[in-house]
Order: sequence, then C-alpha cells, then structure tokens
Amino acid sequence: MDATAPPPLPTRGPAGSPRGGQDDAAQLRLLSVLHYVMAGFTALFSLFPVIYLVLGIAVLSGVMPVDSSTASSPGEVQLMGWVFTSLGTVFFLGMLATAGLVGYAGRCLAREQRHTLCMVAAGVC
Repeated sequence: MDATAPPPLPTRGPAGSPRGGQDDAAQLRLLSVLHYVMAGFTALFSLFPVIYLVLGIAVLSGVMPVDSSTASSPGEVQLMGWVFTSLGTVFFLGMLATAGLVGYAGRCLAREQRHTLCMVAAGVC
C-alpha cells in the first residue's frame, strides 16, 4: 500500500472573497444593494401607520371631536381612540423592525454570513 498523505483541501481565498466566480460576487453585491433599497422603502412606508397613531391620540386627548350621533357612549369613543393608537403603533414598529431585518440581511449577504437569517428575511419579505 501507498503511505502517501491525501491531497490538501483547497483553501478559500482571503476573508470575504466569494466562494464562486466573479459573476457570483457581482450578483451578491447587487442583491445586497437591493436589500438596502427595500429596507429604505419599507422604512419610508412605515410612516403611513403614523396617521392612525395621530388620529388615535387626537381622539383620546379630545382635540378631534367625535360626533355624538355616531357614538352611543364616551366609552366607545375612548375604545376607538385606543384601537387606533395601538394598531398604528403595532404596525409602525412592525414595519420598522422588518426594515431593520432586511437591511441587516443585506449586510450579511455582502459579508457572506448568516445564511439562515437571510432566508428568514426573505420569508418575511
């Protein structure tokens, strides 16, 4: 039998270099940039639920009067204010969290790290 050692495994290039060819690196760079763009648009559109938040706060503080013929009790007016405020807050924070996740996934794509996080971000999108 031959007692020679097995050939060494191919080494990966310097840290951060792509595993594939130049096309793969260019596509990952483009995908990373598009993740940043998507995160920016998501953060921009997260301002729409702020309208509901402002309306809810206006109803709760009494700045926006509610017609007494549409509400049967002051408790319903308070409930409507709290519903608008809470839903506006939840959607605003949820969309900002999604924007942060997509932006971070773009950074991880550029660094070729955290593959599972990138898949989760793609599922959320």
